[in-house]
Amino acid sequence: MKTGLRDEQFCNVVLSFITAKNQFDDLLADYRKESKIGFTKLDRFVEDTLFTLKEDSHFLFRQANNAVSGEISPEMLFDISVGSIFHELMKIKENVYQLECYAPKYSAMAKSVGAEAPEFEKTFLEACHKIVRRARRTLPSDLAGAEELFRDTADNLALMLRGHTDNPLLARMLIDYEAKAKKCFDVKNIDALLSEIYAGKLDEARLAASRDYLEGGWYEKAKREAQKVLAVDPANAEAGQIIAKLSGKLVPER
Repeated sequence: MKTGLRDEQFCNVVLSFITAKNQFDDLLADYRKESKIGFTKLDRFVEDTLFTLKEDSHFLFRQANNAVSGEISPEMLFDISVGSIFHELMKIKENVYQLECYAPKYSAMAKSVGAEAPEFEKTFLEACHKIVRRARRTLPSDLAGAEELFRDTADNLALMLRGHTDNPLLARMLIDYEAKAKKCFDVKNIDALLSEIYAGKLDEARLAASRDYLEGGWYEKAKREAQKVLAVDPANAEAGQIIAKLSGKLVPER
């Protein structure tokens, strides 16, 4: 099957989500270990990784979804979830900025305010400290909520991918980024994920990857996947043809 531009765009969005979830999980692990999260790293994650994911998802799914009135598609739900994740992390980013940037300033100002200070100064500083206390109090639950939203979106994405097994790039992309995919979807091995997406037909997933590797000139990988197909289905004619075609003719991959 010939690969189209939309096939590539779709897989790029899926990979971008996988990458974003892994990065968020790493940020969250650091926070739980150190009880703080750096604004610079969080800002870069939100403004670069998540913003790009949101915009690419909107471009790919929103126009098609708006054309179908009254119908809720898995792609629409994914797009909405990605947008929600972005805006939740924007709120978290603002709270982290309050804690990292303004809290030290408020504390320094408070030390310079004596008992004889004007009432408006005391009132102002108390209002500032309320903002900081609220940010500190809500940050753990906000992060936990974002974690749940990421996890639910990953679960729904796995279901959505079942409707895209005709995408010739999908299986290959998941295999190429096996470590990231396993972490994102919380599976022990890539076979478990491929079996879930391809309705238990692991040989079809591996064969799709083999075809795409072959088309792209990745002959060793094409042969490897075809051999895995034959391990499951020794009578698979197409896998046998791929191996026969490549045997003794393999060239260094690009």
